[in-house]
Amino acid sequence: ALTSVRVDKWLWAARLYKSRSLAGQACDAGHVKIDGNSVKASRGVKRGEHVHALTPGGPRQVEVIDLAEKRGSAPMAAKLYIDHTPPPPPRDP
Repeated sequence: ALTSVRVDKWLWAARLYKSRSLAGQACDAGHVKIDGNSVKASRGVKRGEHVHALTPGGPRQVEVIDLAEKRGSAPMAAKLYIDHTPPPPPRDP
């Protein structure tokens, strides 16, 4: 079984980014943090770690509960993490 996966691969497998290269670019730009520290794309991510990523859809806070190196279906991707992202602030009418 996998004990760690490159964070760029995991972010792509978890569908937080549309491509692995975009995930890697986000890491290079400092937009991906694990347990509060900015990480390089080659950093391994493990179960139980908290990943904060500034994605094209907005900031996401997720807890890694499973590992994957390949991208699967959206329901499968949703099983890789618990989403702790706070709800967006309400918009003023």
